Amino acid sequence: IIKDLLLADAASSSTVPTVRISLTAEYWLGSSCWLQGMSYADYVDAVTTSFTDAGIVTILDLHWNLRETTQTSYALDVNTIEFWEAVAEKYASNDLVMYELYNEPFLGYFEQDSANPHYDPSYDVYTYFKEGGATGRLNDGVGGDAGYQTVGADAMLTAVRSKDADGVVVLSGPEGWAWEYNHLAQYAVESPDLLHNVMFSLHPYMGPWQNCDPAFDKSPEGLAVAIDALQAAGHPVILTELGQYCCPDPANMGIDTGVCSDGASAVGADYDGFHDGVAMSYNSAVLAVAQSKSVSWTLWAWVPGADGSDNLGSCAYPMVNVGTQLIGHDPGSFGQGEISGTAKCDATVTITDNSHGANMTALWATYF
Repeated sequence: IIKDLLLADAASSSTVPTVRISLTAEYWLGSSCWLQGMSYADYVDAVTTSFTDAGIVTILDLHWNLRETTQTSYALDVNTIEFWEAVAEKYASNDLVMYELYNEPFLGYFEQDSANPHYDPSYDVYTYFKEGGATGRLNDGVGGDAGYQTVGADAMLTAVRSKDADGVVVLSGPEGWAWEYNHLAQYAVESPDLLHNVMFSLHPYMGPWQNCDPAFDKSPEGLAVAIDALQAAGHPVILTELGQYCCPDPANMGIDTGVCSDGASAVGADYDGFHDGVAMSYNSAVLAVAQSKSVSWTLWAWVPGADGSDNLGSCAYPMVNVGTQLIGHDPGSFGQGEISGTAKCDATVTITDNSHGANMTALWATYF
């Protein structure tokens, strides 16, 4: 269904359709059966080939290193290099495959908190981002030790380039769950030879979880500032995730149905439902900024689930479908205006795509 929607949209506009597939390194490197008699790597390859054969760009994202851990502060030295060498070797000849080195880094989140037992005033986020060697921290609320050290962006880029000299790589900044941009801009200046065909990624979200630090303003206005900084560094930008939470949920700190407004005082979390004086959802405002700055995007997330389930399909999850039902059943409407339907918490949510499906189009037209 997703492939049909993307192709229908591309046929009716200048969009380059794109999907993003989140992967676990341990599964990829394993040999056990995954589905229908195939290994995990073979199954992912079948899906990837199906998309790219249809002309759909496929971003392969290292989301997790190990199946038994939560998200970690950065990619772990247990299997990251082996994973990226294997993936890049497999797809070196497929120009429609892109490599997203690590999903949402949060280096220093616990070490820079003076109230946390892991507080370390000498912690150097940029050095650990570039060179690795930090303790891998779990996203468990207290920063538990993942049991491995992190690897750096230098090593991951080198691993990919050892197998694929020109494939497009997606790189996020080291802090703020794929938000910090000053270190990325610094990296662009200091390591230009490593950043051939590299895109920078941001993840704008409305809501309390990722928006509670004034240093990381994920409001639409804050997004515009971040994009300007990264484009000034000479690299294209993509939003490989974005999302909002629009229903009453105790875990979501009082976001109101249909209003998409959070009463939290944190910068960026209190989006008031207006952008440039026009009432619109947070997603719509983010896409308006993307369009105005020729930024590409993919949504998080197409997730099977059921309303009321724990996390997946619940009010606390920014998916764009309910169960297996897509929001908006007319393929022609996807990326071409408003798509709506009965969504989370039995409310009607409408997302207005002001970028009209810009997605990858802006990237290719502007930079390649």
